[in-house]
Amino acid sequence: MELEQLQLPAKGEEIAEIKINYGTIKVRLFPDIAPKAVENFKTHAKDGYYDGVTFHRVLLFSYPNRQWW
Repeated sequence: MELEQLQLPAKGEEIAEIKINYGTIKVRLFPDIAPKAVENFKTHAKDGYYDGVTFHRVLLFSYPNRQWW
């Protein structure tokens, strides 16, 4: 089964970049699937809502044949 969210973004596709002290997390956005969630996320990000927020948990799922780091 191929999951769209695990594919690399298409050229020109808008992504979110979350900068943390270990590097940058790049996140794909899916406005066609969740337009309101994407709109809310982008608005909050532009307004600085996420600035200084500590990410305290990362969930890692097992995907065969996928190199994570």
